[in-house]
Amino acid sequence: MIVQLLDNTSITAHNLGPKIFALLNESIEMTYFPNSLGARIFITAVSIALPILAVSIGVSISICPSRFAPVQSQLALWAWDTPEDLLFLKDEQTSVSYYAGTIIVRNGTVLFRPRNKVLKTPEGLSLCPVFRIENLSTSPPSHDAVTEISELIAAHVEENDSVNKRVQIDFDATTSDRPFYLRLLSALRQRLPIKTHIAITALASWAMGDRWLPRGSADEAIVMLFSMGNTNDILKSIGRWKLSVGDGIETSIGISVNEPLTNDMLSRLKIIQTAQTLYLFNSHPWKRDRYLEAKKLISTAPQSQ
Repeated sequence: MIVQLLDNTSITAHNLGPKIFALLNESIEMTYFPNSLGARIFITAVSIALPILAVSIGVSISICPSRFAPVQSQLALWAWDTPEDLLFLKDEQTSVSYYAGTIIVRNGTVLFRPRNKVLKTPEGLSLCPVFRIENLSTSPPSHDAVTEISELIAAHVEENDSVNKRVQIDFDATTSDRPFYLRLLSALRQRLPIKTHIAITALASWAMGDRWLPRGSADEAIVMLFSMGNTNDILKSIGRWKLSVGDGIETSIGISVNEPLTNDMLSRLKIIQTAQTLYLFNSHPWKRDRYLEAKKLISTAPQSQ
C-alpha cells in the first residue's frame, strides 16, 4: 500500500539531514526517529573494540570561494525542500538534482510525501529527481515494500524525466539496512528504462575502508563531505584514502556552500579535485548571486596566505 501524505507538515528536515559516519565498523547498528522538527536522531550501539567516528550535518550561512583550487568538475546543485526559482540558470551548463519527495517504510507500509514546494527551472535544464528514503521498520522491509518503492520511483521518472533518465537516492543505510538497500537498487535497475542513470548519496565511510556496494548496484555515488564535526581530524583521515565506493561506480563529491572552512581544507587536500561531478548543497533557496559565488568553487585559484 502506498499512502500519499497531503498535509503541509514536513517528515524530514529541509536539508540533506544528519549523515552518521561510522569508520571501519561493521558491528554498528543505528536506529533513528524523526523529532517534531523533522531532524533525525540517531542512537548508536557499537563494539568497544572498534573505533568510531560519528558526524552529523549542520549548516552555516557564509561562503568564501576565493581560496579554492581550480578543478575541472561538472557542477550540480541540490534543490532541496524549499521554494526554488532557478530560472537564472538559463544558458548555464549546471545540472539540478531536486528533492522529489520522501519515502517512509514502516513495518510493511510504504508512505510517500511528495515535494510540495514550487520548483521553477528554465527549459532544457538537466534535472534529476532525488528521493529521500527513511526506514522506520522494526524488521527488514518485505519484498512487496521493495516492489512498491521501485514502482513509485519508476513512475515518477517515466512521467517527469523522459529525456534525462536519471534518478538519485538519498538513504543513510545502516549495516542492517544494507540487504534491503541492495534489493531495492537491484529492483530499480530492472524496473527503470534501460540506461537510466542511478545515483546514490554515500556516507564518507562507504568510500574508504567500508566499501560494501557491489559493481553495478549504482552508476554514481556522491560522497557527502560536509558538517563533519571535528573537521580537521576527519578530513585528514579522509585525505589518506582515494575515495571510491567500489569498482565500476563513478565517484562524485557533495559539499555545502555554507561551510567555507571545510571546503578550503578539502581543496588543500586535493579531495574536491577528484570529483567528476561536484554537488553543492545550500541551506537556503538558491539565488543568482549565491550561485555565481558557488561557481567560483570550480574556477578560482587559491590565494596566498
